[in-house]
Amino acid sequence: MIDLPVNGVNRKLVVTSGKEALYDALDAETGKYVFSIDMGLQSVIASVDPVTGAKRINPAIVPGDGETKTVCPTRAGLRAGFPRPTTPRPKCCTCRWWNRAWT
Repeated sequence: MIDLPVNGVNRKLVVTSGKEALYDALDAETGKYVFSIDMGLQSVIASVDPVTGAKRINPAIVPGDGETKTVCPTRAGLRAGFPRPTTPRPKCCTCRWWNRAWT
């Protein structure tokens, strides 16, 4: 859980990351979807509904038309390739791939 400002109001959020390198934030008290962050490392999810958080699959990567598809990340997912670093700094998320921290 993390406290983050959303539209100028501090909210307690649960933030998760999936194999697609998308971060989803849910309200810790209600479970309601708040926002998603796409790290730009995937080609599977075309868009995220800003109200519900529902993901829309990129139709260009769906198999079945006889064409070779390039899909990022692989079936193993992005999380499988990179360790999840932590930081003692509050309100800070680190990502070793870029070797930088966001606050």
